[in-house]
Amino acid sequence: LYVYKNQMTGTIPNSFAEIIVLEQLRLEHNFFNGTLPELNTGLLQDLRLQDNSFTGTLPETLEYAGKIRTMLAGNNSFRGKIPSIQSPSLRYLDIRNNKFSGEIPTSLFVSPINLTYVYIQDNELSGRIHPSLANATELVDFYASNNKLSGAIPDIPEDSLTALSELLLDNNNLTGSVPPSICNLRKAALEDLWIDCNEPASVECDMPNCCTKCFPA
Repeated sequence: LYVYKNQMTGTIPNSFAEIIVLEQLRLEHNFFNGTLPELNTGLLQDLRLQDNSFTGTLPETLEYAGKIRTMLAGNNSFRGKIPSIQSPSLRYLDIRNNKFSGEIPTSLFVSPINLTYVYIQDNELSGRIHPSLANATELVDFYASNNKLSGAIPDIPEDSLTALSELLLDNNNLTGSVPPSICNLRKAALEDLWIDCNEPASVECDMPNCCTKCFPA
């Protein structure tokens, strides 16, 4: 179902939950508001909700979207926890600029995993960055700026995250120092590493040899 970029308004009817064969739902770039009904996600591969005025939580049935490849929900007013999506097909997750809270679900990083682009910045996410992030061998971008993440940045095994190009972790509550295993990614594909390492720093990081941009804590 494609209705994107149509200046449409109003809410999404509860009858959407009755659509059995739903593979693609593209509602992006409209003026929809209100909450989303639960969706039949068994066959869902592409969900795009970005740039609307949705509120409330994302459908809990997204936890069973085992075939989903793309989920874009940025620039809305969603709140609550990120659904614990368990799909080896998921490549593109963008929920930037909402009001999501709670921890980053570790289910996103359970093998097999094909996550390539993760944009979760500008929310209210808390907790630590789990070491299982290293399982995302295809990961290119991980944007988590402007949240409430805490704890130390995890060490990663050798030869992990070798495709990672941008790791943005600034404006959080992280502590400790950037592990050498993360700094060593600068010798691979890592071009941007943003951390709160300006004085008074909450994270110790060697700039420019490791971090590429420091922000005040």
